[in-house]
Amino acid sequence: MPCRGSDPGPIEALYLPGDIIKFRFFNQTSHNGGHCQFSISYDNQKFGVLKTIIRNCFLDTLTYNIKLPESAPPSDRATIAWSWINATGTREYYMNCVDITIGGNNTRSRLILPELFIGNLPGFVKIPE
Repeated sequence: MPCRGSDPGPIEALYLPGDIIKFRFFNQTSHNGGHCQFSISYDNQKFGVLKTIIRNCFLDTLTYNIKLPESAPPSDRATIAWSWINATGTREYYMNCVDITIGGNNTRSRLILPELFIGNLPGFVKIPE
C-alpha cells in the first residue's frame, strides 16, 4: 500500500532538519478540495504526518511548503509522501512518494509524529462525500 506499492526510487534531494520541502502540483483536478497529508517514513512502512490539511486541499493553492522538523534524525534514505482523499466523486485514496536523504548529525534525536490516516481502501474506513 505505501507509495502505491512502488519500489524505492533514486534519491531525489538532500534536506537538513528545519529545511522547507516544496510540494508543487500541476493541473490538479481538485474534486472540490479534500483532505491531504504530507508525511515522512524512515522504513517505507510507518509514516508520520508533517502537516494535515482538512477539506481545503488544492482549493487555495497548488504549492505547499512543508517544514522538515528540527528533530528529524539523519538518514541515507527516507521517504517523503503526499496523500489525498478527495472531497467529491468516487471515494479514492491517492499517495505519491519521493526518496530523499536527510543530512545532519542529530543521531540522538527521535521523531515523534501523528500516524498517517488511510481511508477509502479495502480494510480501512470509508470517508463519505
